[in-house]
Amino acid sequence: MTATVAQLRDRLASYFQGVEQVDDAVLRFTRSVAQRPFAIYYVDVSDHLPATPAELTSYQDRIIGKRYFDGSKSLQWSNYLFFVVSEALRNVPLRQLIEQDRTYARKFVVTEDELESAVEPLKIATTDATPETNVLSVWTEQLEKAGLDAAVLSKEPLPQRLSLIETTKAPAKAKSKPTTSSRVSADLAQLRSLVLSKYRNFPTTRSFELGIVNLIVGANGTGKTSLLEAIELLYCGKTKRNPQADDKYEIIAQFVDGQSEKATSSRAMQVFRDRNLAWYGQAEIKTCNLYLGFAQFNFLDTDAAVSLSDSISNLEDDLSKLLVGPEASQAWKEIERMSDAVAGRLRELRPSKSLIDSEMTALEARIKESQSVPQESDAIFARLEEMMHRHDWSVPETGKEAVAVHLIESFTELESLTQQAVLLETTVSPVSIAGLQQFCTEADHTCNKVDSDILRLEQMKKDERRLASDAKRLQLATRLAVEAERIAAAALPSRLAELQRHRTVIATTSNVVADIDENLLAQLKIISPATTIPDHLQSVAASAAAAERARSAAKDEYKQFTELRNKSANLAQQLRSIAAQLLESSPNPDLCPLCHTQFEKGQLDAHIHMDVDATIEARAQSLLSQVQAREEQLHVATVALAAATTIANYASRARIAQTSPLGVVVESIALAQQTLDEARRRAAAIESEVKVLQSQGLSEDRVIDVQNELGSAGYPLTEWSQDSIVALNARIGEDVTTNKTALDKQRQATDQLQRSMATILKVSADDVSALRAATSQLKEQRTLVASFLERIRELLVLFPWGSDRPMTELRLAVESIRTIAAELQAAVAREHQARTLSDESIKRKNQLTKQLADLNKRIAQFDRAQEVLNTLTTQHSLAGAMSAALLRNRASIESIFCRIHAPAEFTGLGSTFTTLVRKAGGVEAKLSQISTGQRAAFALSIFLAQNAQLRAAPPVVLIDDPIAHVDDLNALSFLDYLRELALAGNKQILFATANEKLATLFERKFDFLGDGFRRHDLRR
Repeated sequence: MTATVAQLRDRLASYFQGVEQVDDAVLRFTRSVAQRPFAIYYVDVSDHLPATPAELTSYQDRIIGKRYFDGSKSLQWSNYLFFVVSEALRNVPLRQLIEQDRTYARKFVVTEDELESAVEPLKIATTDATPETNVLSVWTEQLEKAGLDAAVLSKEPLPQRLSLIETTKAPAKAKSKPTTSSRVSADLAQLRSLVLSKYRNFPTTRSFELGIVNLIVGANGTGKTSLLEAIELLYCGKTKRNPQADDKYEIIAQFVDGQSEKATSSRAMQVFRDRNLAWYGQAEIKTCNLYLGFAQFNFLDTDAAVSLSDSISNLEDDLSKLLVGPEASQAWKEIERMSDAVAGRLRELRPSKSLIDSEMTALEARIKESQSVPQESDAIFARLEEMMHRHDWSVPETGKEAVAVHLIESFTELESLTQQAVLLETTVSPVSIAGLQQFCTEADHTCNKVDSDILRLEQMKKDERRLASDAKRLQLATRLAVEAERIAAAALPSRLAELQRHRTVIATTSNVVADIDENLLAQLKIISPATTIPDHLQSVAASAAAAERARSAAKDEYKQFTELRNKSANLAQQLRSIAAQLLESSPNPDLCPLCHTQFEKGQLDAHIHMDVDATIEARAQSLLSQVQAREEQLHVATVALAAATTIANYASRARIAQTSPLGVVVESIALAQQTLDEARRRAAAIESEVKVLQSQGLSEDRVIDVQNELGSAGYPLTEWSQDSIVALNARIGEDVTTNKTALDKQRQATDQLQRSMATILKVSADDVSALRAATSQLKEQRTLVASFLERIRELLVLFPWGSDRPMTELRLAVESIRTIAAELQAAVAREHQARTLSDESIKRKNQLTKQLADLNKRIAQFDRAQEVLNTLTTQHSLAGAMSAALLRNRASIESIFCRIHAPAEFTGLGSTFTTLVRKAGGVEAKLSQISTGQRAAFALSIFLAQNAQLRAAPPVVLIDDPIAHVDDLNALSFLDYLRELALAGNKQILFATANEKLATLFERKFDFLGDGFRRHDLRR
C-alpha cells in the first residue's frame, strides 16, 4: 500500500468520526446513527496477511479480542476487518483462508483502490423518476391494437386460441393512453400501522405498529406471507399469488405523514390503473395489472430468486422473471408458442389452398368430359326387344335399366342351370325337362330299396364281428387251460400257499424279538429267574440314579478344587513378583528379605521360582480320576437300565404279564426264536423249489395271471384240482365247435346280400361303407336334378319352354339375350354415371368455392397475426427487454452486487445478461459457472436495483424468506446492505422468515434503530 497510516486516517476521517490507531498499522472507527453505534471497522495497512489459521486467530485476539465485548451485544455481530494489500498479495490463496473465517469479524482482503468503496456509506444509484414502460405493456398494447390479445395471452388451450384468431374481427379504433391525476402521482409516505379489520384467518394478530425496518417471524402457516400480501392488497387490490381471488377484505393503513386509507375489496379498478401509470409508467385501459409492477419492483419474487440460485438449466427464464416480471416471462413464452403455432397453421393452410385450386381445375375438366358422353341405350334396347319377341317372350315395361337388371339376373341363373343340366351324366341325351323328371322318379325307387337293405347288412356285419371276437376269446381260453394243467401238475399253488404262511410267521415273530440280542440274553442269565420285571426295572433305575448323583458330586468337588488351585497359583505368582521387585531394589540380591537366609549366587531366584505345586497337582489328578470312574459307573448303569426297558417292552409285545418273573421271559424268548428259526428254514426250502419251477416258466405271478385271464374269458377256475381242470377243458372244446359253425353260416348270408346290393347300384362295392357312399351319391344326384327342375320351372314361368325340347337350345337362346342385356346395362350405367359425375362435380365445385373463400379469409387472418407477432419478436423481444433493463440498472446492480456477493470475485456485469466479469484477469464467467450463493446474491441485486429507481411508487421493500437458501457469508452481506439501505434511503423494509437463527441475526443487525425497528412474532 502506498498511503501511510496517517494518510489513511485523514481520508477516513472525512467519512467517519473517532478514527483511532490501535496498532502500528491498524485503524479503528465506529459507525453510529443518532448516537447509537451499529458497526465497528478495523483497517490493517501493513500489506501483510496471516499465513495460518493459528496466526489469524492470534492476530484477532490481539487486535479485536480485548475490545470485542465493549458496547451492546449487537455490536459483536457487526465487526469488520479489512486487510489492505497490494494486487499481487491479494490474489494468493491466503485470501480465501481469511475471508471464510467467521470468528470476531467479517474479514475482507482489498486493494487500496477498493477500500473507500467498501467502507464508505451507501450511495443509492438511481435512474429515471419512473420505470420505463414494461415490455408486457408494449406487447399487450400491440396485441390489443391488432385484436389478438385475447388469443395470444389467453390461458385457453392452443387449438381454441388459434380458432379465436380465425374469428377475430377488425380491431377497433385505438383509444388514447390514459392519464393520471397529480394526487396519485404524489410521493407516498411510509406505513405507520396496519389493521386487518376483515381479512384471512391468519395471522391471528390483527393490528401491527410498523417501523422503518420490520422483522416478521413465525413458523410455516402462521400468516407471514399473508401479512405481506395484506400490504400488497392495500396498494394493488390484487395479489400476485392469486390475482383471481375475490375474497372480501378491509384493511386500514396509517401513514407517517398523518394520512390514512381504508382499503376494501369494492374499490374501483380505475384507482389501480391510475396508480400503475403513476408508479410504474404502465398504461392500462381494459386490464388492471398493478400487482405485476408491485411484484417486480416492491415485492421480491422469492421463487424466481431461489430458482436462479438452484438451477443452471433455466437461467434466462429465471432472470426474465426478475428483470421484467414472471408474467412477462410467461407471456413471452406464449407469444413464441403462438408465433410457432401460427406459422405451423399457415404451413397447413397454404397447401390446402393449393390442393383446392388443383381440385377445382380437375372438376371443371370432369364436368366438360361427362357432358359429352353419347346416348347408346335406345338402339341396344330395340335389339333386345326383337330377340325376346323371336322366342315369344315378353319384355317388362319397367324402364331400360330395370329390364336389363332383371334379364341379366334371371338369364345368368338360367344359363348356369341349363349348362349344369347338359353336363349331367345321369340322364339320356339330349337332356330335357321330361328326361330329368324320369331320372328323379327312378332314383327315388332305388334309394328306398337300398336303404332298408343297408340297415339289414350292417346288423349282419355286426353279428359276424361278434362271432369272430368269441372265436378269439375261445382260442385264448384253450391256451390258458393247457397252461393251468401244467401248473396244477407241478403243485405250484399249494407250495405258494404254504410259503405265504411261513412268511407271515416270520414277520410276526421278528417284530416281537426285534430288540433281543446275545448281550441282553447274557445279562438275563446272571439275574435271578424269580425276579419280576418291575422289580428288576426299579432296581437298575435306582442304580442309574445313584451313579448320576455320585458323578455330579465328583465333578462339583473337582470344580471347587480347580477354582481354589487357580486362586492359589495367582497368589503365588503375585508373591514371586513382589519378591523379584524386592530383590531388584536390595543391595544383596542373594539375601532372603523374609528370613534373611544367605543363598549362593543365583540360588535365591531359583528357590523363589521352584515348583511348589506338585502336591496340589497330584490332588487334582486324583480328583479327576475319581470323576472318570464315576462316569464309567454311570455308563454301566445306563446300559443296564436300557436293557431292563427292552425286557419290559418285549413282555408287552409278547403279551406276557408285567408282573411275571424273568424266567418266564427267558423261556418265551427261547420259544419265539425256535419258532422263527423253523419258519425261516421251511420258507427257504419252499423258495428253492419255487425257483426251480420258475426256471421252467411256472411262477407265482403266472399262477395269478392265468387264473385272472380265465375268469375274464368267461371260464373261472375256483380250485386247482385235476378234475376241475379236465372239466374246464371239455366245456371250452364244446364252445369252440358251436362258434365255428355259426360264424361260417353268418359270413355266407352277408356276402350274398352285399353282392345283390352292388348289382342294384351298378357298382363294384366290397363293404357297407362303399355301398352307403354309392347310395349317398345317387341321392345327391337326385337332389341336384330335382333342385334344377324346381328352379328351372320357376324361371320358365316367365320364359316358357317345352318339356321335350333340348336344354342345349334353351342355353343358346338365354346366352344371346343375356349378352344384349349386359350391353344395355353397361350403356345405361355409362350414361347415368356421366350425369351423376356432372352433378356431383358441380356440387363439389360449389362447396370448394365456399371453402376457398373461407380458407383465404383464415390465411389472411393468420398472415396478419404472424406480421404482428414477427414485429414483437424482432422489435420488442424478451431478450431485448432484459438487456435494456440490465443496461438501465447496470450501475445500480453492479454497485449492489459488489457489496453483497461473497466471496467478492466479480467487478460487474459482462457482455451479456448471463455473464459476470471476474476481478482476476477480467475474464467473463457464465452464471451457470458461479456458486449457488453468488447467483442468489445476483438475483437479490437485480431486485434491489429495480426498487432503487422508484420515486412515486410506495417506498416499501417486501421480502419473504429470500435468503433461506443462501450461504451464511452472502446472507450477512445482504443484511448489511439492507441496513445501509434503511439508513441511506427512504425505504421501509418488511422482512419475513421462519428461520429463528436468521431472525436472531437480523435483529442483531437492526436493533440499534430503537423504535425504528419492530419485531412481530406470529403464532397459530
